[in-house]
Amino acid sequence: MAPKKKKNQRLLDAAAFAMLTEIEKQRAIRLNDNYYVVYPKKLQPEQLKIIKEKKDYNESEAKTKRNEAKNALREDVTINDFKGSNQMMGQFMLNGSKLLEKDWRLFRHASTEMDWVKKSMAALNNTLSEGLAEFINENGSFNEKAYMEKINTAFDEFITAAQNYADNRNPSSSAGKRRRRRVVDLLNNAKQMKRSMKTIVDSIKEGAIEFDKMDANTKAGLNSWNLVNQISSNEVAELEWQNQGNSTDVYRIKLKGDDGNEYYLKENLPFLNENLQGFLSRRMKQLEVSQQNKKAGGDPNKVEERISKITDADYANCNKLLSNLSNALSNASDEKRDALADKFSSYFAHNFDDIFAELEIYNTLVGVKIEGNIDEMIANAENALEKQALQMRKMVLEESGHLHENNKMAPTEKLTAAQWMKMKLNLNEKDDKVFYDSIKNLSDKEMETLFRVTLGKEVELFGQMSAKKMQNGDDKAAINNTATSRVAEHLGFDDVITKSKTMLVKFTRRDGTAVNQLCTVCEAAKGLELIDLMKMAEKTGKKIVYSPEASRQLLRLQAADTLTLQKDRHGRNFKCDHYIDKQTGNIVIKTVKAYDNDMSFDAVSLAEAFNEPSGEPQRNQFLPAMDTVVKKDSALYKFVLGHYFGVDTVTPPRKAEIPIVKIPYSQREVDLTNRGGLSFGPRLTWTGEGYISFPDDIRMNYKMDRIKIKKDNLSDEDKAKISEEINSHPEWHINKDLNNDNNLIDYSLQKYCDISNAIQKIWYRPKKEQDALREAAKQEGKTLSRDNVFFKTNLTDEQIMKLGDLVDELEKLESQFDFTTVADKHDNPIMDCFIKSVKYMYRTVYGDNIDIRMAKEAKNHEALKSLINKDGDLEIPSLLHYDHEAYKSLQKSVAEFKDPNSLIVHKLKELGLSQDKISALAARNEEMLNKIEIAQEKAQKFYQAAGWTTKPKNKFFLDKEDYKDLDNLTDYAIDPGNTYLAVDNDNYLTGQNVTMFVNGEMKSVPFKDLMNESERLKAEKYNDQIKNDEKRWKYKDEEKANKQTYNNNTADYSSVSTNAVEYVNCCINDNVYSLSHDEFKDKQKFTSKVIDGLFNKRLKSEITKMEQPIKVDKVREMRQSDSKLKTAFKAEYNSVEGKIFAEQIKGLSEELYASGNYKKMTETSFDNLVNKGFENSMMTVFNKINDPNVADKNAKIDEIASTAKQMKSFAKKHGVTINQENMLSSFMEKNPNAFTPEQANKLKASMKPVAAPAPEKQNPGLGAPGMN
Repeated sequence: MAPKKKKNQRLLDAAAFAMLTEIEKQRAIRLNDNYYVVYPKKLQPEQLKIIKEKKDYNESEAKTKRNEAKNALREDVTINDFKGSNQMMGQFMLNGSKLLEKDWRLFRHASTEMDWVKKSMAALNNTLSEGLAEFINENGSFNEKAYMEKINTAFDEFITAAQNYADNRNPSSSAGKRRRRRVVDLLNNAKQMKRSMKTIVDSIKEGAIEFDKMDANTKAGLNSWNLVNQISSNEVAELEWQNQGNSTDVYRIKLKGDDGNEYYLKENLPFLNENLQGFLSRRMKQLEVSQQNKKAGGDPNKVEERISKITDADYANCNKLLSNLSNALSNASDEKRDALADKFSSYFAHNFDDIFAELEIYNTLVGVKIEGNIDEMIANAENALEKQALQMRKMVLEESGHLHENNKMAPTEKLTAAQWMKMKLNLNEKDDKVFYDSIKNLSDKEMETLFRVTLGKEVELFGQMSAKKMQNGDDKAAINNTATSRVAEHLGFDDVITKSKTMLVKFTRRDGTAVNQLCTVCEAAKGLELIDLMKMAEKTGKKIVYSPEASRQLLRLQAADTLTLQKDRHGRNFKCDHYIDKQTGNIVIKTVKAYDNDMSFDAVSLAEAFNEPSGEPQRNQFLPAMDTVVKKDSALYKFVLGHYFGVDTVTPPRKAEIPIVKIPYSQREVDLTNRGGLSFGPRLTWTGEGYISFPDDIRMNYKMDRIKIKKDNLSDEDKAKISEEINSHPEWHINKDLNNDNNLIDYSLQKYCDISNAIQKIWYRPKKEQDALREAAKQEGKTLSRDNVFFKTNLTDEQIMKLGDLVDELEKLESQFDFTTVADKHDNPIMDCFIKSVKYMYRTVYGDNIDIRMAKEAKNHEALKSLINKDGDLEIPSLLHYDHEAYKSLQKSVAEFKDPNSLIVHKLKELGLSQDKISALAARNEEMLNKIEIAQEKAQKFYQAAGWTTKPKNKFFLDKEDYKDLDNLTDYAIDPGNTYLAVDNDNYLTGQNVTMFVNGEMKSVPFKDLMNESERLKAEKYNDQIKNDEKRWKYKDEEKANKQTYNNNTADYSSVSTNAVEYVNCCINDNVYSLSHDEFKDKQKFTSKVIDGLFNKRLKSEITKMEQPIKVDKVREMRQSDSKLKTAFKAEYNSVEGKIFAEQIKGLSEELYASGNYKKMTETSFDNLVNKGFENSMMTVFNKINDPNVADKNAKIDEIASTAKQMKSFAKKHGVTINQENMLSSFMEKNPNAFTPEQANKLKASMKPVAAPAPEKQNPGLGAPGMN
């Protein structure tokens, strides 16, 4: 007789029950045979009855409905209908429960296990039948956490009880087997239904059910059985599959009854472990359709681009694996199917990109004879790759038992992909036979193609999520686009992130399957993906140019992505609305908008999301205000110094020239670097018998008759400077007539003496100190030469800089005068010795290096020094400016996070984020705010060092109207490739010609000329990676030739920097934005802003009529408050017609302000406002005929006509065309008796324009007379 199985530990006998606390006893449920089970919460007796509201039912009808539901749940039509499958699950659960209740009642005494099933099933059914009013607050918010806790408790209790029954009862009678089968069926249905209820609640968090718009009766009738019926739904009217995306099922659609708006649709597919059979079936159909379309030829868009290059064998390999797994699941019993699906899903829970990368690293050193201790070899590895390979090798050897004593390695061979996969996935040839047999004979290439390409995006995403341990039910919904959309909308970033919503959508998949599934529907952004525009630019040789608005939006998108932890922003997931510049052919990006935010929030671990990255800065994983550390002597370092700070880093350093002098009479050459020779000239000049302090010292002690003037090196400009210098030094007593050579020679001697004396004061070591140094050396047995002690060696930075200036002056003097033949009585060329020794000594000791040049040439050396760290590297904010609105949004977010009851915290909880993650997000926001404020301080020092003294360049927080006045991307960031300003373009600078300070002036220099060999190799490697990127860039062979490392397709200049009309359009747009977004204290302030907008229209009218293009700087001048155009504009508004229009526009503006509708202001509505102002003004002009003080209306006609003509001209200056006759007709319709027919005809005739003589041509680039 088989031993009796022990009871489940949850089942308590009488003795165990007696040990419970009183609270536990209240929650305990009594079962048959005097056993108890403690329920997680207290239940009422009625809740333990199978169908408490109705016990009598038709058994035959219940059986029919149960079987109908059971069969439907196995059919594709139900599987692919989310709503229908949920309804069938409910139908099965209710009717299956009734039948099990009936079946159980046929027996006088059921087992303890069966009684537990019966009562937990009753509790589950009754829980699902209860209303949901307690979970919906007055604002329509749904408390998903409390709801899920309640129904999950009921589900888990039943699943535990049913699993316990299935595991412990093995009846032999037909009735017992029938009961067990019914329990197992209900168990599997409950598991599926629990997952489905979680999906429904996720969709509620994403806006699929709007409780705040639901009527009271519907809300009162809600329960878990019918909740699915309330999910918003729609049907696709038009559909186009997007084969080029990096996800396998994205469609561009139009919805029925939606006015033709376009959206993108992506199914909210469950993760593989939640519905593996669904994935296997879906992927096999996808592959079949793509393969058929590929073989049929024709439209390549009907083939999934991800797999467009795989072979028939690759299709077959994938189909074999998928079908083997699918068949095994189909053949498994209902009882074992879920466990088998979990096992099969685990095979895909790996990041296969990493797995194959690790295999390549492991095999890197295999085959090389290696002896010795592997730990020592790891420590002494020559490079990072070798170190990584050895570490990988050690790990594998440990796992396989091949690591010998003392960590010595046994001989190894390269592993195949199949062997590697078997080891990494811990496959057993027997236990994992279905999976392993499907892949064991594949080649390395076939294996990599299968797992990295053919299995598709769903496997890739599941593997990445699983590898990062982010398969977390609580936070799963937060990766959805809807989550990012909601947070972005709350924080005011909906201008750069598309709006998304979850709903049920009926459509037909690309494989022909009709579905009604939960989908994310995302508004379609305008334009093309950035990568496509970049390819277009490469093909045409034109440039991508950003508008000021596009630059602003990219900075805002970077801020928004940082707030939402976006880790996957690239040129394939935001669209660019653009146009082609007719004059240049360049691609001008007007606006950008991002979509596909799957990798936000919980796409990474918290540690990875909130810790600062180390190593080289990377565009996607850093806070926007984080410092960029620019390594000394790097190309970027040279660029920053030369472009912003005025330091010449292009001209090669001047090397010290060997000081060789000639003896005047013998012409014998002497090298002064020989022992003691370097101090010879300075020693005689400063301390010798004929030392030199004044020009007379030279005249008295040296031969003076042979000094020559190098007249070719003395320009008129040089002579003018010499004359000016002589005038400022009357004590020199030098004649000002520089046409006399003797006067010039007198100047040269005076200058020489002054420079020599100044150098002596800084550099000469007094004899007493020299003697002390020699004596100290003598005590140590050393001998110091004269050169060693003559010059001071402890100069300060300031002294070194001053000394450098003096040496430069001396060299300049030497270039203008020949001192080589001035000799002493021993025929030594004393002055030549001095000059050459000093030059050589200075440049040898202190050199011509970057530090020297910074001190001499930098615009503001003190400010520059504050940006240099202890290692000599520059530390500069990655962004030199930050969007002001984004900053205010961040401040708002930080403040709200401190309040646990704030709207943002509530929204994030609704989205399903845990409290730990919300706290971490709050910390991230606060850290970001602090870093931005630190960056602002450092940016101010940068502005000082760069000489940026005017707005907006010296303004860290940019308002919308500031962007048009920044002409270059490098005004926003020292390296746009390290920001969103050059997304997917890490090589941004390498292809640019950058402006640099060279030999005292700004010149254009290829950035690549600043790069060292290592930097060039890195840039070329990145370029090769892009060209061979099959997932994102997808270059065709003919496109690869266009992708050049040093040929940048993105311009540094703004679209308005050279286009005056576009600049004024930006002014108009900025004004309208200000009208709709600013907070105005009163109607006068609002009206004043409207007047500003009218001036912009006046300005546009002025420059568009010019025959020659006008420069943007000229437009900026015209916008100044004291410009002639501003003065004329004010005068025009004091004219008769100007006053009439001003009064009308004032009334309309005040009316708009009072209504609050100005918050919806657009450029179109602003134009309508202006047009309405002129229409009303013209009506006011016509209405003068009704003035009771007018005695002679016929005489008034001429005045009205004159004013009407002036009003038309006035309107034209604002870009508005008035049809006077139409307006007169409109006026007469409303005022039929105002004019007699004769008066009306006279008025029409008088208003007609008189042909004017041809205007004189204006000067190029200027406005109308008096307006420029």
